[in-house]
Amino acid sequence: MREFSPLTERGSIHRQHVVRGGDLLKPLLDLGCLGGGESVSPILSVDDLAKSLDFYCHTLGFDLAWSWGDPPDIAAVCRDGFEITLTQRAGARPAGAAHVYLGVSGMDDYHVALVDAGVTMVVPIGDRPYGMRDFRIADPSGNEISIGQAIAGAGGA
Repeated sequence: MREFSPLTERGSIHRQHVVRGGDLLKPLLDLGCLGGGESVSPILSVDDLAKSLDFYCHTLGFDLAWSWGDPPDIAAVCRDGFEITLTQRAGARPAGAAHVYLGVSGMDDYHVALVDAGVTMVVPIGDRPYGMRDFRIADPSGNEISIGQAIAGAGGA
C-alpha cells in the first residue's frame, strides 16, 4: 500500500471510473470478495460547497479534480488515489449523513499535521481492538471521515 503523503506532498490527480461501457450492473458484481473492483468514490452531501471545498483542499490537502454547474453544485476532490465527490444539490441526502473510512499507511504524520492545523478530532487517534490505528474528523457539514492503517502484526484486520 502506498504511504499517505503529508500535507506538503500532494499525490497526482487520477480520474477513475467505476462504470465502464454502460454496464450498470458490472460494478455491483465486481465488488467485494469477487475481485475486479477498481475504485470507490463516495458522494457526500454538504451544506455549503464552497466552504467544504476550502476545508478539503486547504485543510486536508486534497486537490480539486473537477466541479460542475453554474454556480457549481457538485465537485470532486482527490488525494493519494482517493476521490470524494461533494454535492450541494436539491434532492441530495441530508448533509452530514455520511461516514467514510480511508485505509492508508503512514498516517501518523498526517494526523500530526491535521492537529497542528486545528482540525478537531471526533475520535482521538488510537490502536483499536479490530486491528487498526485510526482517528476520526468531521467536515464542515458533519460528514465523518475516519483515517486509519492496519497495525503491524495484528490479526483479523
